[in-house]
Amino acid sequence: MAASMTTSAPTAVRRESRLRQNIRLVLSYALLFLIALVFLYPFVLAISTSFKTLPEINERPVALIPQTFTLEGYQRMFALNVGRWAFNSFFIAATVTISNVLFSALAGYSLTRIAFPGSRFVFLAIIGTMMIPGIVQLIPMFIVLKTLGMIDSYTGLIIPKMVTAFGIFLMAQFFEAIPREIEEAARMKPVWAAVDDWALSAGYLLASAADRIWVTRTGGVGSVGIIAMHLDQSGWDAANGLRYTTIFAGDRKNDFNPHEPLSEGARSVLVAEVDRLYGMFVDAVARRRSLSAAAVRATQAGILYGEDSVAQGFADRVGTFRDALAAMTDSLAKPKFTKGVAHDRAGHNES
Repeated sequence: MAASMTTSAPTAVRRESRLRQNIRLVLSYALLFLIALVFLYPFVLAISTSFKTLPEINERPVALIPQTFTLEGYQRMFALNVGRWAFNSFFIAATVTISNVLFSALAGYSLTRIAFPGSRFVFLAIIGTMMIPGIVQLIPMFIVLKTLGMIDSYTGLIIPKMVTAFGIFLMAQFFEAIPREIEEAARMKPVWAAVDDWALSAGYLLASAADRIWVTRTGGVGSVGIIAMHLDQSGWDAANGLRYTTIFAGDRKNDFNPHEPLSEGARSVLVAEVDRLYGMFVDAVARRRSLSAAAVRATQAGILYGEDSVAQGFADRVGTFRDALAAMTDSLAKPKFTKGVAHDRAGHNES
Protein backbone atom coordinates (compact mmCIF):
# COMPACT_ATOMS: atom_id res chain seq x y z
CA MET A 1 0.00 0.00 0.00
CA ALA A 2 2.80 2.38 0.90
CA ALA A 3 4.58 1.58 -2.36
CA SER A 4 1.41 2.28 -4.31
CA MET A 5 0.94 5.68 -2.64
CA THR A 6 4.62 6.55 -3.23
CA THR A 7 4.33 5.69 -6.91
CA SER A 8 1.07 7.59 -7.51
CA ALA A 9 2.26 10.81 -5.86
CA PRO A 10 4.92 11.69 -8.48
CA THR A 11 2.46 10.73 -11.21
CA ALA A 12 -0.09 13.23 -9.85
CA VAL A 13 2.60 15.91 -9.66
CA ARG A 14 3.61 15.32 -13.27
CA ARG A 15 0.00 15.48 -14.43
CA GLU A 16 -0.55 18.74 -12.55
CA SER A 17 2.66 20.20 -14.02
CA ARG A 18 1.64 19.12 -17.51
CA LEU A 19 -1.80 20.68 -17.01
CA ARG A 20 -0.24 24.00 -15.97
CA GLN A 21 2.03 23.92 -19.01
CA ASN A 22 -0.94 23.29 -21.32
CA ILE A 23 -2.91 26.14 -19.74
CA ARG A 24 0.03 28.52 -20.18
CA LEU A 25 0.42 27.39 -23.77
CA VAL A 26 -3.26 28.00 -24.55
CA LEU A 27 -3.19 31.43 -22.91
CA SER A 28 0.00 32.34 -24.79
CA TYR A 29 -1.51 31.41 -28.14
CA ALA A 30 -4.69 33.29 -27.29
CA LEU A 31 -2.69 36.41 -26.45
CA LEU A 32 -0.65 36.10 -29.65
CA PHE A 33 -3.87 35.70 -31.63
CA LEU A 34 -5.30 38.89 -30.15
CA ILE A 35 -2.09 40.80 -30.87
CA ALA A 36 -2.13 39.50 -34.46
CA LEU A 37 -5.70 40.74 -34.86
CA VAL A 38 -4.69 44.20 -33.67
CA PHE A 39 -1.88 44.37 -36.23
CA LEU A 40 -3.99 42.89 -39.04
CA TYR A 41 -6.99 45.17 -38.48
CA PRO A 42 -5.56 48.25 -40.30
CA PHE A 43 -4.67 46.17 -43.36
CA VAL A 44 -8.06 44.47 -43.49
CA LEU A 45 -9.75 47.84 -42.99
CA ALA A 46 -7.77 49.37 -45.86
CA ILE A 47 -8.79 46.54 -48.20
CA SER A 48 -12.41 46.78 -47.08
CA THR A 49 -12.46 50.56 -47.49
CA SER A 50 -11.27 50.23 -51.09
CA PHE A 51 -14.59 48.56 -51.92
CA LYS A 52 -16.75 51.22 -50.26
CA THR A 53 -18.43 54.22 -51.83
CA LEU A 54 -17.19 57.68 -50.87
CA PRO A 55 -20.28 58.55 -48.78
CA GLU A 56 -20.00 55.25 -46.88
CA ILE A 57 -16.32 55.91 -46.14
CA ASN A 58 -17.32 59.18 -44.46
CA GLU A 59 -20.30 57.68 -42.61
CA ARG A 60 -18.82 54.32 -41.53
CA PRO A 61 -15.01 54.72 -41.60
CA VAL A 62 -14.19 51.76 -39.29
CA ALA A 63 -16.74 49.24 -40.59
CA LEU A 64 -15.06 46.15 -41.99
CA ILE A 65 -17.92 44.99 -44.23
CA PRO A 66 -19.12 47.49 -46.87
CA GLN A 67 -22.87 47.95 -47.22
CA THR A 68 -22.45 48.40 -50.97
CA PHE A 69 -19.51 46.79 -52.79
CA THR A 70 -18.11 48.91 -55.60
CA LEU A 71 -15.04 48.89 -57.86
CA GLU A 72 -15.23 52.60 -58.51
CA GLY A 73 -12.05 53.28 -56.53
CA TYR A 74 -10.04 50.77 -58.57
CA GLN A 75 -11.48 52.12 -61.82
CA ARG A 76 -10.38 55.63 -60.94
CA MET A 77 -6.96 54.39 -59.84
CA PHE A 78 -6.18 52.54 -63.08
CA ALA A 79 -7.52 55.43 -65.12
CA LEU A 80 -4.71 57.57 -63.65
CA ASN A 81 -1.89 55.55 -65.28
CA VAL A 82 -0.80 53.84 -62.06
CA GLY A 83 1.33 51.38 -64.01
CA ARG A 84 3.58 54.19 -65.17
CA TRP A 85 3.88 55.49 -61.60
CA ALA A 86 4.83 52.04 -60.33
CA PHE A 87 7.45 51.66 -63.06
CA ASN A 88 8.92 55.07 -62.27
CA SER A 89 9.19 54.19 -58.58
CA PHE A 90 10.79 50.83 -59.26
CA PHE A 91 13.22 52.12 -61.88
CA ILE A 92 14.37 55.10 -59.82
CA ALA A 93 14.67 53.10 -56.60
CA ALA A 94 16.61 50.28 -58.28
CA THR A 95 18.98 52.64 -60.09
CA VAL A 96 19.66 54.72 -56.99
CA THR A 97 20.23 51.61 -54.84
CA ILE A 98 22.66 49.99 -57.29
CA SER A 99 24.60 53.21 -57.88
CA ASN A 100 24.80 53.88 -54.14
CA VAL A 101 26.25 50.45 -53.44
CA LEU A 102 28.75 50.76 -56.30
CA PHE A 103 30.01 54.31 -55.77
CA SER A 104 29.83 54.21 -51.98
CA ALA A 105 31.91 51.02 -51.95
CA LEU A 106 34.52 52.59 -54.25
CA ALA A 107 34.71 55.75 -52.17
CA GLY A 108 34.70 53.92 -48.84
CA TYR A 109 37.51 51.60 -49.93
CA SER A 110 39.59 54.49 -51.29
CA LEU A 111 39.25 56.52 -48.09
CA THR A 112 40.17 53.63 -45.77
CA ARG A 113 42.59 51.51 -47.79
CA ILE A 114 44.45 53.90 -50.12
CA ALA A 115 46.77 56.38 -48.42
CA PHE A 116 46.83 59.78 -50.16
CA PRO A 117 47.40 63.32 -48.86
CA GLY A 118 44.29 64.80 -47.27
CA SER A 119 42.30 61.54 -47.20
CA ARG A 120 41.31 62.12 -43.58
CA PHE A 121 40.18 65.67 -44.34
CA VAL A 122 38.12 64.48 -47.32
CA PHE A 123 36.43 61.83 -45.18
CA LEU A 124 35.61 64.35 -42.43
CA ALA A 125 34.28 66.81 -45.02
CA ILE A 126 31.96 64.13 -46.43
CA ILE A 127 30.74 63.19 -42.96
CA GLY A 128 30.24 66.90 -42.18
CA THR A 129 27.64 67.19 -44.95
CA MET A 130 25.45 64.76 -43.00
CA MET A 131 24.87 67.51 -40.41
CA ILE A 132 23.15 69.71 -43.01
CA PRO A 133 19.36 69.17 -42.79
CA GLY A 134 17.83 67.82 -45.95
CA ILE A 135 15.15 70.53 -46.01
CA VAL A 136 17.87 73.17 -46.33
CA GLN A 137 19.17 71.54 -49.50
CA LEU A 138 15.83 71.47 -51.36
CA ILE A 139 15.87 74.99 -52.85
CA PRO A 140 19.57 74.99 -53.87
CA MET A 141 19.12 71.53 -55.37
CA PHE A 142 16.05 72.69 -57.33
CA ILE A 143 17.93 75.73 -58.68
CA VAL A 144 20.86 73.58 -59.80
CA LEU A 145 18.60 71.02 -61.50
CA LYS A 146 16.60 73.75 -63.23
CA THR A 147 19.78 75.40 -64.47
CA LEU A 148 20.98 72.09 -65.89
CA GLY A 149 17.59 71.38 -67.50
CA MET A 150 16.90 68.25 -65.42
CA ILE A 151 13.46 69.15 -64.08
CA ASP A 152 10.75 66.54 -64.80
CA SER A 153 13.28 63.90 -65.88
CA TYR A 154 14.78 60.66 -64.61
CA THR A 155 18.23 62.22 -64.41
CA GLY A 156 16.95 64.95 -62.09
CA LEU A 157 15.65 62.30 -59.67
CA ILE A 158 18.53 59.84 -59.93
CA ILE A 159 21.77 61.84 -60.18
CA PRO A 160 21.40 63.76 -56.86
CA LYS A 161 20.98 60.45 -55.01
CA MET A 162 23.49 58.27 -56.87
CA VAL A 163 25.92 58.53 -53.95
CA THR A 164 25.27 59.77 -50.43
CA ALA A 165 27.47 60.74 -47.50
CA PHE A 166 25.78 58.12 -45.33
CA GLY A 167 26.51 55.40 -47.89
CA ILE A 168 30.18 56.37 -48.02
CA PHE A 169 30.36 56.46 -44.22
CA LEU A 170 28.72 53.03 -43.97
CA MET A 171 31.06 51.43 -46.50
CA ALA A 172 34.10 53.10 -44.95
CA GLN A 173 33.22 51.63 -41.55
CA PHE A 174 32.74 48.22 -43.15
CA PHE A 175 36.17 48.25 -44.81
CA GLU A 176 37.75 49.68 -41.67
CA ALA A 177 36.49 46.65 -39.71
CA ILE A 178 38.34 44.24 -42.02
CA PRO A 179 41.88 43.67 -40.67
CA ARG A 180 44.54 44.92 -43.04
CA GLU A 181 46.59 41.85 -42.22
CA ILE A 182 44.20 39.76 -44.31
CA GLU A 183 44.94 41.75 -47.47
CA GLU A 184 48.65 41.86 -46.68
CA ALA A 185 48.72 38.10 -46.15
CA ALA A 186 46.99 37.55 -49.49
CA ARG A 187 49.59 39.70 -51.25
CA MET A 188 52.68 38.45 -49.43
CA LYS A 189 51.87 34.83 -48.62
CA PRO A 190 50.35 32.89 -51.49
CA VAL A 191 49.07 29.40 -50.73
CA TRP A 192 49.85 26.58 -53.14
CA ALA A 193 48.75 22.96 -52.95
CA ALA A 194 50.86 20.02 -54.11
CA VAL A 195 49.07 16.72 -54.76
CA ASP A 196 51.39 13.73 -54.81
CA ASP A 197 48.75 10.99 -54.74
CA TRP A 198 45.17 12.06 -53.98
CA ALA A 199 43.17 15.16 -53.15
CA LEU A 200 39.63 13.84 -53.32
CA SER A 201 36.24 14.96 -52.01
CA ALA A 202 36.80 16.97 -48.81
CA GLY A 203 40.55 16.89 -49.51
CA TYR A 204 39.97 18.61 -52.84
CA LEU A 205 37.59 21.11 -51.25
CA LEU A 206 40.50 22.14 -49.05
CA ALA A 207 42.98 22.18 -51.94
CA SER A 208 40.66 24.27 -54.13
CA ALA A 209 41.06 27.17 -51.70
CA ALA A 210 44.75 27.41 -52.63
CA ASP A 211 45.99 29.94 -55.18
CA ARG A 212 47.50 27.19 -57.35
CA ILE A 213 47.29 23.42 -57.43
CA TRP A 214 50.16 21.22 -58.62
CA VAL A 215 49.49 17.57 -59.31
CA THR A 216 51.84 14.75 -60.27
CA ARG A 217 51.34 12.78 -63.48
CA THR A 218 49.74 9.95 -61.49
CA GLY A 219 48.04 12.14 -58.88
CA GLY A 220 44.26 12.36 -58.77
CA VAL A 221 42.00 15.26 -57.81
CA GLY A 222 38.27 15.92 -57.79
CA SER A 223 35.60 13.44 -56.68
CA VAL A 224 33.34 16.43 -56.10
CA GLY A 225 30.28 14.64 -54.80
CA ILE A 226 28.35 13.59 -51.72
CA ILE A 227 27.60 10.05 -50.59
CA ALA A 228 25.40 8.85 -47.73
CA MET A 229 24.80 5.28 -46.62
CA HIS A 230 22.24 3.58 -44.40
CA LEU A 231 23.04 0.18 -42.91
CA ASP A 232 19.94 -2.00 -42.59
CA GLN A 233 20.83 -4.86 -40.25
CA SER A 234 17.26 -5.87 -39.50
CA GLY A 235 17.78 -9.13 -41.45
CA TRP A 236 20.85 -9.98 -39.38
CA ASP A 237 18.93 -9.14 -36.19
CA ALA A 238 16.08 -11.46 -37.15
CA ALA A 239 18.48 -14.26 -38.04
CA ASN A 240 20.08 -13.96 -34.62
CA GLY A 241 16.80 -13.75 -32.73
CA LEU A 242 17.04 -10.02 -31.98
CA ARG A 243 14.09 -7.66 -32.18
CA TYR A 244 14.26 -3.98 -31.25
CA THR A 245 11.32 -1.83 -30.13
CA THR A 246 11.80 1.94 -30.34
CA ILE A 247 9.71 4.44 -28.41
CA PHE A 248 10.24 8.01 -29.57
CA ALA A 249 8.62 11.43 -29.80
CA GLY A 250 8.75 13.28 -33.11
CA ASP A 251 8.08 11.63 -36.46
CA ARG A 252 11.67 12.06 -37.67
CA LYS A 253 13.38 10.89 -34.47
CA ASN A 254 13.57 7.24 -35.57
CA ASP A 255 14.89 8.00 -39.07
CA PHE A 256 18.02 6.08 -40.08
CA ASN A 257 17.59 3.48 -37.33
CA PRO A 258 19.98 0.68 -38.44
CA HIS A 259 17.71 -1.97 -36.93
CA GLU A 260 14.85 -1.09 -39.32
CA PRO A 261 14.59 -0.68 -43.11
CA LEU A 262 14.94 2.89 -44.34
CA SER A 263 11.47 4.47 -44.58
CA GLU A 264 10.37 6.53 -47.57
CA GLY A 265 10.18 9.64 -45.42
CA ALA A 266 13.72 9.14 -44.14
CA ARG A 267 14.94 8.47 -47.67
CA SER A 268 13.40 11.73 -48.91
CA VAL A 269 15.08 13.66 -46.06
CA LEU A 270 18.44 12.04 -46.79
CA VAL A 271 18.18 12.66 -50.55
CA ALA A 272 17.31 16.32 -49.97
CA GLU A 273 20.27 16.77 -47.61
CA VAL A 274 22.66 15.06 -50.04
CA ASP A 275 21.44 17.35 -52.85
CA ARG A 276 21.84 20.43 -50.64
CA LEU A 277 25.38 19.54 -49.59
CA TYR A 278 26.26 18.67 -53.20
CA GLY A 279 25.12 22.11 -54.35
CA MET A 280 27.24 23.78 -51.67
CA PHE A 281 30.26 21.63 -52.60
CA VAL A 282 29.92 22.37 -56.31
CA ASP A 283 29.45 26.11 -55.77
CA ALA A 284 32.51 26.32 -53.51
CA VAL A 285 34.78 24.52 -55.99
CA ALA A 286 33.40 26.49 -58.95
CA ARG A 287 33.95 29.80 -57.18
CA ARG A 288 37.46 29.00 -56.01
CA ARG A 289 38.61 27.55 -59.32
CA SER A 290 36.83 30.15 -61.50
CA LEU A 291 34.79 27.43 -63.18
CA SER A 292 31.11 27.20 -63.95
CA ALA A 293 28.95 25.04 -61.70
CA ALA A 294 27.89 23.10 -64.80
CA ALA A 295 31.53 22.24 -65.56
CA VAL A 296 32.05 20.93 -62.03
CA ARG A 297 28.84 18.88 -62.13
CA ALA A 298 29.82 17.49 -65.54
CA THR A 299 32.64 15.53 -63.91
CA GLN A 300 29.99 13.44 -62.15
CA ALA A 301 32.20 13.23 -59.04
CA GLY A 302 34.86 11.47 -61.09
CA ILE A 303 38.61 11.50 -60.38
CA LEU A 304 40.81 13.50 -62.74
CA TYR A 305 44.46 12.57 -63.18
CA GLY A 306 47.54 14.49 -64.26
CA GLU A 307 47.14 16.49 -67.47
CA ASP A 308 43.39 15.80 -67.60
CA SER A 309 42.90 17.60 -64.28
CA VAL A 310 44.78 20.63 -65.65
CA ALA A 311 42.80 20.57 -68.91
CA GLN A 312 39.51 20.65 -67.01
CA GLY A 313 40.61 23.42 -64.65
CA PHE A 314 40.85 21.30 -61.50
CA ALA A 315 44.62 21.83 -61.27
CA ASP A 316 47.11 24.36 -62.64
CA ARG A 317 50.36 22.53 -63.35
CA VAL A 318 51.68 18.99 -63.58
CA GLY A 319 54.83 18.41 -61.56
CA THR A 320 56.33 17.04 -58.41
CA PHE A 321 56.46 18.70 -55.02
CA ARG A 322 60.02 19.85 -55.77
CA ASP A 323 58.82 21.44 -59.01
CA ALA A 324 56.07 23.27 -57.17
CA LEU A 325 58.44 24.44 -54.45
CA ALA A 326 60.93 25.76 -57.01
CA ALA A 327 58.20 27.57 -58.96
CA MET A 328 56.81 29.11 -55.78
CA THR A 329 60.25 30.31 -54.72
CA ASP A 330 60.73 31.91 -58.13
CA SER A 331 57.24 33.49 -57.96
CA LEU A 332 57.90 35.02 -54.54
CA ALA A 333 61.10 36.57 -55.87
CA LYS A 334 59.08 38.53 -58.43
CA PRO A 335 57.55 41.92 -57.56
CA LYS A 336 53.94 40.81 -57.81
CA PHE A 337 52.03 37.58 -57.45
CA THR A 338 48.81 37.25 -59.39
CA LYS A 339 46.33 34.55 -58.56
CA GLY A 340 44.75 32.83 -61.51
CA VAL A 341 47.58 33.00 -64.08
CA ALA A 342 48.15 29.42 -63.19
CA HIS A 343 46.89 27.49 -66.17
CA ASP A 344 50.35 27.35 -67.70
CA ARG A 345 50.80 24.04 -69.42
CA ALA A 346 53.20 25.05 -72.16
CA GLY A 347 56.15 26.37 -70.17
CA HIS A 348 55.14 30.06 -70.05
CA ASN A 349 55.88 32.46 -67.23
CA GLU A 350 54.20 31.75 -63.89
CA SER A 351 53.23 35.33 -63.15
